[in-house]
Amino acid sequence: MMTLKKASTNFAPRPCPICNQPIDLKAAKTDERGKAIHEDCYVMKINFEQAAGTPGSIDFRPEKPKP
Repeated sequence: MMTLKKASTNFAPRPCPICNQPIDLKAAKTDERGKAIHEDCYVMKINFEQAAGTPGSIDFRPEKPKP
């Protein structure tokens, strides 16, 4: 007899692409690319881009160290 394993419902929290803090997926919103994001972070990003006149070009993520 074959037994089936129950799918795990424990997922590691995903980091917000703007602040890099964990996102509660139950309360998450999605950005224009379909990525989970904090609502406050997304609003800040949109407001900043509108003020700078550069929609879609602002990346708030910290730079990765160069090798």
